[in-house]
Amino acid sequence: TADVTLDMAGYAVQPNNSAGGRGIAVYGDHAVAVQGGAHGTQSLTGASSTFVDNLSGGSGGGGSGGDLWITNSTFTGNAAGSGSGGGIYAGKSVRLEHATFAFNSATSGGANVRSGTGQPFHSFASVLAVNSDASNCAMTDPSPSSTSSYNWTNDDVGDSCGFDDPTDVVDHGGDPGLGAVGGTPPVLVPEDTSPLLDTIPAASCSATLPTDQVGTTRPQGGRCDTGAIEVPFQGEIV
Repeated sequence: TADVTLDMAGYAVQPNNSAGGRGIAVYGDHAVAVQGGAHGTQSLTGASSTFVDNLSGGSGGGGSGGDLWITNSTFTGNAAGSGSGGGIYAGKSVRLEHATFAFNSATSGGANVRSGTGQPFHSFASVLAVNSDASNCAMTDPSPSSTSSYNWTNDDVGDSCGFDDPTDVVDHGGDPGLGAVGGTPPVLVPEDTSPLLDTIPAASCSATLPTDQVGTTRPQGGRCDTGAIEVPFQGEIV
């Protein structure tokens, strides 16, 4: 069967409750139903979208699929009621670019992300934040080809996402400094004291994502922010 790309640009999926599935179900090469976040067995791409307060009776509260590629998107408040991957559940690989995963939950690990066994997990400039006593990621034997840079995560103990690049920040029990969900589409905007601000030198900013989830140009003030939202610069560059 063919891969499936869902053009979700600018959409918000909230809040849905599904006993057995997640939101947009993708089986084979057909989008079947809207139930909770996004669900499927083939490749699924989400760009500039928000998944908030969705609930799955199984795994993948916000969404699931084969290969998952998430860019400029926000996942928050989603829950996997009896499985893993409260934000997303991937049967295969995961690629995150300027994604914000915050305060999702799962009963069986990986409050934010669950990736496929032996599959690569690539993450750039993304936020994975959880409440205390939870792990951000659930991975089994991740592929040696996995890559990461300029990410921020806050597992209480260890590093469940495997973010080991010198540019990654693993702040055990740290606060990402995100405001309340708001706006259209609803997003999580970093507060003035957030550790997500101005973390990426201009030369290392994404060449393929020159704007954030809501259309703000990157970088602002000479450096890019980590996550889906680039906070507008309100000062003088000296």
